[in-house]
Amino acid sequence: MGHSWIRLDLSMVANTRLESPPPYGMSAPLVTADGGFELSAIPFRHQAGHYAWSAHVAATSGSEAKLTVTLDEPLVVSKLSRLYTQMNTYWGSSTEPAGRLRFIYENGEIRDVDIVGNVHVRDYHQWLHTNELDEEFASMGLGWACDGIAATRRLDTQQWQIPFAGSARLIGIEIEDFGASGLSRLVVGGMTISPDLECGFICCTPSWPNGCRECVIANGQALGQLLVSWSEVPPNECTVPSPSDLTRDGRVDGDDLAALLSAWGERCPE
Repeated sequence: MGHSWIRLDLSMVANTRLESPPPYGMSAPLVTADGGFELSAIPFRHQAGHYAWSAHVAATSGSEAKLTVTLDEPLVVSKLSRLYTQMNTYWGSSTEPAGRLRFIYENGEIRDVDIVGNVHVRDYHQWLHTNELDEEFASMGLGWACDGIAATRRLDTQQWQIPFAGSARLIGIEIEDFGASGLSRLVVGGMTISPDLECGFICCTPSWPNGCRECVIANGQALGQLLVSWSEVPPNECTVPSPSDLTRDGRVDGDDLAALLSAWGERCPE
């Protein structure tokens, strides 16, 4: 069974292409004829016409420097759910957050995460402004030459844990830019969700982006094992987690039971 990806369509709010010259794009050498592009093994949705979003373009055209995407269907979130973004800045600063990532739930709840320069994002152009990434959150997916110097421009991929909000389903995602021209402006090339809760299986990906996959069939045997392991806590972080710790939060509890029951009885494709 293949991995389940939800490639978000940004075309309704997109205002540029990554192939466009800066400060509208990155002059990126991307091939998008098939409607998709894999970066760091994560598939993103690219298509003809505008598919990316630039805060610089939004701000100079008089629009609010905020990207809002509504999911086609509300998403059940587990503690394994991840959002992957293609994102860099023009210019860049580490003194203040570059922007905010907001997760919106159907019960009205919102969860905010700061987007920080030199941690989550950096200047797409090497040497000039921010140049660091925290590998826990981001990695370079593509580098290309500028003026004959190899890999001086880059497009990075970020991994964000989607906040778990109990039974509330995710309905939308916002990225708001806090910068200004010459200081920092976000540019977003794609957004993809990995629900990690698939068709009758609980699928755990312990590392990113190419972690080993362990699948637990949501049936009576898995339920029995979960109950036997209830309240089990590994002695230390280096210990192999219990197979019943489906949310990989270090213990077997009600959250794991809820994840198991939410996948109960579904039929999976061959």
